[in-house]
Amino acid sequence: MPVAFLSRLLRGSEMGLEEPELWVIAIRWAVSKFRYYLLGSECTVYVPEAYLVALFRAREVHPRIQVLLADMACYRVRFEVGEGAWAYS
Repeated sequence: MPVAFLSRLLRGSEMGLEEPELWVIAIRWAVSKFRYYLLGSECTVYVPEAYLVALFRAREVHPRIQVLLADMACYRVRFEVGEGAWAYS
């Protein structure tokens, strides 16, 4: 059961980014908002597509994505593909 919901609009510089980069930005932003709850514990982030899980586990990614992922290195975040219609809403 979810305990909180977050949302925000894209910034001007984010408008031209591709979908994988937008997912990384969104997850990094959400993790930073809940940082006090996440530090020292493991959490699972459910994403709607399998390629996003592969992106987060890849060793070589675009440098822009690599910088965003480096910001989340201090958190123990596990990525899994979400099941059901809720993952796409």
